Amino acid sequence: MRRPHRLALAVTLFVFGVSVAAMALAVLLALVATGEPFTADLVLFPIAYLAFAAVGALVLVRQPKNVIGGLALAPGRKKNTIR
Repeated sequence: MRRPHRLALAVTLFVFGVSVAAMALAVLLALVATGEPFTADLVLFPIAYLAFAAVGALVLVRQPKNVIGGLALAPGRKKNTIR
């Protein structure tokens, strides 16, 4: 594996890992802070955003210069910062 691919792999996996951690923290805080009962949409919507991020990460690992992979990774990353 060439060096640029390793860097792309590291950055992509780091961004995806941060997305997963932030989403888990957001769900946990939503459960604790709001005091609302647990509903399925509280977990299903974050899973949908993480599915987009996972596909984007997979595309970027295989083809680091692919713009579509970055666009697919963006919703998972963006949703975590907004929430």
